[in-house]
Amino acid sequence: MQKAAIFDLDGTLIPGKSTEIRFIEHLFKKGELNPIDILWYLLRFLQNIGRWNRMVSQNKYYLKGKSFEKLSNIANEFFLPTADKLVPGEMKRIIQTHRENGDLLIIISGTLNFILNIFSNSFSFDDKKGTELEVKDGKFTGKLSGIHPSNNGKVVVLNEFVTKYNIDLANSTAYGNHYGDRFLMEMVGNPIAVNPDRKLLKYAKSKKWKILEIR
Repeated sequence: MQKAAIFDLDGTLIPGKSTEIRFIEHLFKKGELNPIDILWYLLRFLQNIGRWNRMVSQNKYYLKGKSFEKLSNIANEFFLPTADKLVPGEMKRIIQTHRENGDLLIIISGTLNFILNIFSNSFSFDDKKGTELEVKDGKFTGKLSGIHPSNNGKVVVLNEFVTKYNIDLANSTAYGNHYGDRFLMEMVGNPIAVNPDRKLLKYAKSKKWKILEIR
């Protein structure tokens, strides 16, 4: 069986603002997004309050009608030069230690998949799963495609990787920062909370998990 090191991206590998927020800000600066795009997203959000599945399936509505190829290229131009700087040195050393130990390196994140690919490739991860968006005629529909890798969705994704790689969960490690990451973290023998939010910090202490503060 194969040991694995499973990482979250936003708040775990990369402290501070999420990669999607950074990207949205960049799109505004480039004129690729405008307030109307966000207004449509907020209206859709308000229409679906109380209908969680539908809210999740349409929570990228601000990208509706945008070119997949163009936004992917913009993401590459924006993140490739800075990917190495966004990940703290201590996290890089942790990744390298797992690599030297022969662990399978996996990222599971709710961030947009075409953004996640950049960081996965930059740090030579073995596999990854991010949020896939539905594309029709080369343009985003604003809806998700497949499993949303967040909260319990990460459990579904990890189970798929377990089957694919014959992962030994009892001897594997998982890193997360958000309370919703606890579902995945509880699956492994060595869960580590990194920059945990208030609820995860309390939960990690109650479980006697290792806690890291890396900024």
